[in-house]
Amino acid sequence: PQGSEVVQLISILKRPGVEMKDAELIESSNDLIDGDDPEEQTTRKALLAKARIDRFDFYLVGVHLKSKRASKTLSASPLEMRDRQCRVIADRLHDLTSGGAEKDILLVGDYNMTPAGQAAAGESDDEKNFATLDRHRELRFISSEDKAPTHLGFFKGGFHRSKLDGYAIARATEKEYVGGSYRSLSDKALGLEEKQFSDSRSPKFLSDHFPIVAEFRTASDDD
Repeated sequence: PQGSEVVQLISILKRPGVEMKDAELIESSNDLIDGDDPEEQTTRKALLAKARIDRFDFYLVGVHLKSKRASKTLSASPLEMRDRQCRVIADRLHDLTSGGAEKDILLVGDYNMTPAGQAAAGESDDEKNFATLDRHRELRFISSEDKAPTHLGFFKGGFHRSKLDGYAIARATEKEYVGGSYRSLSDKALGLEEKQFSDSRSPKFLSDHFPIVAEFRTASDDD
């Protein structure tokens, strides 16, 4: 549970038959320090849970890292704030996998991080954040292997299709990952209208982010 001051939450939705247990909010993984922007204060802690689908068990982590919008009251840049988050999350996952039998990780969500070579005009990449999130050399960013955008919105006065969402797996999870299966489901792929992802004033608006998906083999347990 979180306090009433928390206005943004991360949730995990599961299908029947999927096991989920030991959920926790990763301490100190929220994006802004106390006393900053009320909209984001003490929010967006990464959500970690132990999951099992068939015989495939893994740590599932949902994240919503600091946006690219500069803080109103802090001198720290968004990249610096995300770096603090990335370090905390990386260290928590390393503690779990280095001290226990379970090594598989799926780390998914709105990273608000753009991979090197995929920044739109007027934007910069966030490769430093990716390096910090992988500071223990245990992750593979399968989302960075695809250049399709995941976000629609206005940035610095212009409309952009940007790459902001991320999907990482542990190196130990490469046996289960179906290579090349990661993809971003665009409005066209879903048979929907662009404004359902770009116009928040529309009654049909769904989200300013496209869903991202990947496939895994679940028939065997390699732990």
